[in-house]
Amino acid sequence: NDVDLSLVGTFVGDTVNVSMLTFYYSRSLREYRDEENQSITNLFLLRSDHTSSWMGARFSQNYDTGLQQFSMGSTLELRQIEGSPNLGRRRYVIGSVWAKEELVLSDIITIAAFGRYDQYLRKNYTGVGADANVRLFDGLSVFAGGSQSRRMPTYQELYWRDSAVTR
Repeated sequence: NDVDLSLVGTFVGDTVNVSMLTFYYSRSLREYRDEENQSITNLFLLRSDHTSSWMGARFSQNYDTGLQQFSMGSTLELRQIEGSPNLGRRRYVIGSVWAKEELVLSDIITIAAFGRYDQYLRKNYTGVGADANVRLFDGLSVFAGGSQSRRMPTYQELYWRDSAVTR
């Protein structure tokens, strides 16, 4: 199940400079069944339902002057496992901010720098990078970039204790 409501406007004065505020909610139900409706029995009757949801708000702003294109945004999200026989009930808040500055040096060359900061489970995760695009001629460009970031752990990495899951 997914629901979202987006408010879009041009509050900075130009129709290219779009502001967007989105509220969203999503819910997921994953069901696992190993039931005895088979001709050969395995002696197991297993039902395992995992219900999770996430909701939040996201704001983004673009600012374009022709020589540069700046975009920034932030997200505040509540992630929760509403019920799971494997993980129980969990509830966490994630906060994020990001920005990207793109400079149009000429009709041929564009360079960009970007960064991101996330906070999850009282830990900080950052990412930075840069890229460049060179247009050789109409229809052919060369693009190169690099970035470094820290990834947030998944629920499996945080809570499943098994020799097959390591972090």
